[in-house]
Amino acid sequence: MVLPDALIREHVKLIPGTDGRKMSKSYGNTIQVFAPPDQLRKSIMRIVTDSKSPDDVKDPETCNLFAIYRHFASPADIEQVQQQYLAGGLAYGALKQTLFERLNEIFAPARERYNALMQDTDQLDDILGDGAHQARSLARPMLDAIRARVGV
Repeated sequence: MVLPDALIREHVKLIPGTDGRKMSKSYGNTIQVFAPPDQLRKSIMRIVTDSKSPDDVKDPETCNLFAIYRHFASPADIEQVQQQYLAGGLAYGALKQTLFERLNEIFAPARERYNALMQDTDQLDDILGDGAHQARSLARPMLDAIRARVGV
């Protein structure tokens, strides 16, 4: 049996957390996208950056903030920010605010749905029950075939 090789783009292989290490719940450096907007903003504003002034030239390849931003921005926006970094004149605070606005926009509908489901536990139980039923109906024939082949 030949196992396939993973195809992982280099720039998404490792997503940095707010402290610059790899993003991990155990490190406590994640961005909670379902958190209320004020908490989301607070976690984004805590992203670790260096002490360069807004006018200083910055290296987008080593910037933790830029590495997170590039996962949510369009290619044109990524190129624009990259050019601003290389030319100088972009403050980290401004990019953090842009990242917050983008994440808030992207995740607002999912956050609203999540909060609605967390408030309506009966509906949540129904959804989970339907999912369990579907999973069982798909798994049952496969498990029966496996048991028959194994002789159980």
